[in-house]
Amino acid sequence: MSATVFGSLTYLSLTKTNMANDFWWANYNASREHVFIARMYNRETVLRPEANSIALDDHIFVDDTNYSSVLATAVGVSMPSLCVSQIKLADATKLEAVVRGLRHMDACMAPAVYLEAVLRNVQWATLQSCWGRSLEIAIAAPLRSSSDGSAWWTSLESTVTSELDEVAVWHTHNISTFDTDWQNYKSIGIIDTYNIQNAFGFSYPMTLKHTNGTFQLNAQTSMKMYWAFASDLWAVTDPSTFIFGKSLVRQMGQFAFANVSMESVVLQNGTVAQVESGAFATFRDTIGPFGSVDVKHVAVPPSVVRFVLHVKDTMTRLRTKSLSLSAEYSAMYDPSEFCYIPASWFESGQVHGAGGKIMSVIALNMVVPSVNTTHEGMALCPNVCQALMLDRPLSFLKNSSYFGDNEVWFSTIAALAATAQADVRNVAVEVFQYGTWCLAQREVISLQGDRGTINLLTTNSPDVDSLVKPLEVPVNVASYIRYACLYMTSAIICVAFLSTLYLLANRGYVEGLNMLELNRVAGVVWVGHTLLFVRGLAAISLLSTQVLTLTPVGYHLLFDIALVVGTIAIGSFGRFETLIGVCVRSIFISYAYERLRHPHLGAQGQTSYFLSASAKYVFEPKHWTEDKVQGHIMHSSLDKPHPECQALVDELRLCHAEHPYTKFVGSCNDIKAALNECFAKENAFRRKANMDKARAFNKEWKEFKEQKQAAAAAASA
Repeated sequence: MSATVFGSLTYLSLTKTNMANDFWWANYNASREHVFIARMYNRETVLRPEANSIALDDHIFVDDTNYSSVLATAVGVSMPSLCVSQIKLADATKLEAVVRGLRHMDACMAPAVYLEAVLRNVQWATLQSCWGRSLEIAIAAPLRSSSDGSAWWTSLESTVTSELDEVAVWHTHNISTFDTDWQNYKSIGIIDTYNIQNAFGFSYPMTLKHTNGTFQLNAQTSMKMYWAFASDLWAVTDPSTFIFGKSLVRQMGQFAFANVSMESVVLQNGTVAQVESGAFATFRDTIGPFGSVDVKHVAVPPSVVRFVLHVKDTMTRLRTKSLSLSAEYSAMYDPSEFCYIPASWFESGQVHGAGGKIMSVIALNMVVPSVNTTHEGMALCPNVCQALMLDRPLSFLKNSSYFGDNEVWFSTIAALAATAQADVRNVAVEVFQYGTWCLAQREVISLQGDRGTINLLTTNSPDVDSLVKPLEVPVNVASYIRYACLYMTSAIICVAFLSTLYLLANRGYVEGLNMLELNRVAGVVWVGHTLLFVRGLAAISLLSTQVLTLTPVGYHLLFDIALVVGTIAIGSFGRFETLIGVCVRSIFISYAYERLRHPHLGAQGQTSYFLSASAKYVFEPKHWTEDKVQGHIMHSSLDKPHPECQALVDELRLCHAEHPYTKFVGSCNDIKAALNECFAKENAFRRKANMDKARAFNKEWKEFKEQKQAAAAAASA
């Protein structure tokens, strides 16, 4: 009985934490566990975008952030600000994604790389609402001057193809990618989520990053290079431009750029200032005229990613093993950027200028040579920076107590670095930082003009932080199931309490084994099969759910969980199915066993509408049935004389004295059963004696009456 109550209370305690959310994730907190996962996912998808299943118990996924609940400011979800650009570079150029995107996006903002490809897939009603007049002037009207052009234009509006068929059409025209130019006049929004799967197999999305696309026309600089197709459409309808009312079809006589350059249009519009002298003139002479410069993304070479991952993962593992190494590593200087000054500039003895933003009016920083700075390292980072950024890291790496065999350590890194350096030189980026490019904090862009090409590293872009959304954590289903379990467990506890009172009232004269069946009988009678089924599923789900806890390791935090293609399987649906299968198979095996054991089993006792089926077949009725009648058999008073049963009476009294507590759970029941049997024989003997005595009395009374009647008859005669 105590075990029943204890088990019920323990179950309620477990459900309080495990059923706090629909994930069944114990102690899950949106400002701690979710933030850790989101930060890890945002960080690792930049470095490992193609990773399938990874084990997060690996120390490479530790996080330096302090997730203490006593912090004044909650930890936010951070994401690299340039991760959208990397996603576009990796995935958004695939034709399947492009076709799907064109058909669902706002047609007014559709990117035009291949005009026909765009017009075949955008929503024409929306497109006409914003660019209808411009398209008519620039493209439709000139095309209608020929039958072929008119037929082609008409066919665009009526094109209906599936996504796969559309991709096949693009392939027939030798189009394999859809690369848009780099730009900064608008930011691309992204909504990225990961799923948490519970033991029932249901997945719930949680936000990794959510940014809105916005225009930033006042701060943009990319339109100096090329001002986009939308600007062309605007210009042909604006009387203040050189190309007002002109055609954008090259073969037509009214072609907008037949006698007008693109640079003159952007100069007239004010997009670019005068380029007669200064930085813009230098750019124009070196790269090409403004308005006709393509700006392309440059992907990170895979060898660079491998190098950064090797260094990062190795250092992270070592930091979790040595607190002193971790402390020294964390204390090293880590600048977000620094100015590069080639050694030859110092050696030449001349004054040079270091540039700023290539797309803005460049402000020069004067560099004055020093007679004492001829070392390449000093040229790269003079004075204090030399000690902080070069000497101290080198001393750290040469510490044999941290890295053991330095030769193996440096040879591995050197081999990876050499390959990465060669690939970077092929990209022709003169100065760059491996880590920030790989971590989407910087980009490399290629400016390709009519006269030349230059590949540049952009300025550092800090991570973007966003607050968590606690309302994303679902709780409705778990709350319903927990309250159902609370009712059922409370009912069983009440039945157990009443049974205990009954046991005490009867001085332990109960069938002890029946107490083990209390849950099975009371559950069906007091709760019902439906709620019991829900409680059973909840219990199996708890057994199928992993307990994951965010724990400190040195100065870091890590998780013991597994991430599978964006889904965290906190509960195993496979294990849930296995446990259900075990339960079902156990039922059938038990049924088959009983059928084979008792092939001709008859009815058990009398049928009673006041006794549940579970009590009839589960409880042990052997000691509680007499003449096929079940009930509570009370023995006679032990203080009365029982000559035939006195030995058993004494034995029962001795058992009660030796077992003052366990007698209440049936430790003396066997003696009681024997005593009841003895009393039954005694009662049977007494009943027989009384019956014989009654029969003798009746016989004597009958004879007496007959004699009296005979005497009366004789007297009357």
